[in-house]
Amino acid sequence: MQDFKELVYHCQLEDMQCNGCFYTWTNKQEGGDAISSKLDRTLVNNEWCNTWPEVHTEFMICGVSDHSPMIIHWTNITIRREHSFKFLNHLTLDSEFINTVNSNWKQDGEEFAMFRLMRNLDNIRPGLRDLNNRKYRDIDMREIQARKRLDTIQDMLQLDPLNNHLQKMEMEARKEHSEERKKRAVTCSLIVHGVVSY
Repeated sequence: MQDFKELVYHCQLEDMQCNGCFYTWTNKQEGGDAISSKLDRTLVNNEWCNTWPEVHTEFMICGVSDHSPMIIHWTNITIRREHSFKFLNHLTLDSEFINTVNSNWKQDGEEFAMFRLMRNLDNIRPGLRDLNNRKYRDIDMREIQARKRLDTIQDMLQLDPLNNHLQKMEMEARKEHSEERKKRAVTCSLIVHGVVSY
């Protein structure tokens, strides 16, 4: 720890402006064993602060982790976002998957193999998105609702970290969220194999 303190001093680092949760770490224990602390920080130097004075960090509630995720907000700075290709594994088991890919995948082309791959991924994206929306869109609603309940309890726990009742509620909400995630994975598999109807 002393080496880290010397590094921070030597590099003249300081905490970035921040808001959100004060406590950024918890040991997820109850009663007298519960510990909450501000461990996580976003460190910047003076040049950073002068170049981007409006940038700040938001510490979110910790969710299922013991650490709070951090979001760096770039106010008034335009960042170009590329749309990523998100592949959903459960679609490979669907009876329409192969036809959807084959109907949009082109083998010919003069470009390099990598460019052809990128073009084909762009071509199949709408068909796979449509397939997912038609058959699987609402399947994860319970997991989302369980996560929202967990987030709400953790918001309250930020204000009163030693509250035994809230600690128990958080443990139950984490368990519920975990169970819903498992159910969603199983349900996706069962729907694809025709064991249950959607």
